[in-house]
Amino acid sequence: MGWWKENLPLITVIIAAVLLGLEMWFFFSQSSQQLVTWGNIAQEFSNAAETMAQAVGQSQNLNSGIVPVA
Repeated sequence: MGWWKENLPLITVIIAAVLLGLEMWFFFSQSSQQLVTWGNIAQEFSNAAETMAQAVGQSQNLNSGIVPVA
C-alpha cells in the first residue's frame, strides 16, 4: 500500500509530463488552422526581447542624459 506514497513525487512528475505532452500534441495538431509553429513562437519571443532591450536602452539614455541646468 505504501509504495505509491514513497514514489509520489516521481508519479506526479510522470503524470505532469504526460499531460504536458498531450497538451503540446493537441496544440500543434491544431497549428495548421492557427498557423502556430515553433518559428512563430520563436519570433514572438524575439520581438518581445527586442522590445524589452529597446526599453532598457531608452531608460539608460534618459538616466545618462540628465544635465543640471545652472
